[in-house]
Amino acid sequence: MTTSDNGGRRALRGGAIAMLALAAALSIGAILLLWAWNTLAAGLAHLPRAEFKHALAFELAVAVVAATAIASARWIAGRGAAAPARDPR
Repeated sequence: MTTSDNGGRRALRGGAIAMLALAAALSIGAILLLWAWNTLAAGLAHLPRAEFKHALAFELAVAVVAATAIASARWIAGRGAAAPARDPR
């Protein structure tokens, strides 16, 4: 086995760990959101109880909106940096 094969495995392992961490964070976030909604809104305000799929969909929607805002801010900042160079005189 060469070192390049080993490095590829490390990169794959790191990617798998990152995906597992992302999945765990999304799951834990959805569980906490579901618990908070069902405890506060359903218990105090007598609103309908939420299911896990509703909490996960809401969390993913918020993540998409945040990612879009970050990407558009970076794109706008990048456009300003790509302005024509100044005259070196």
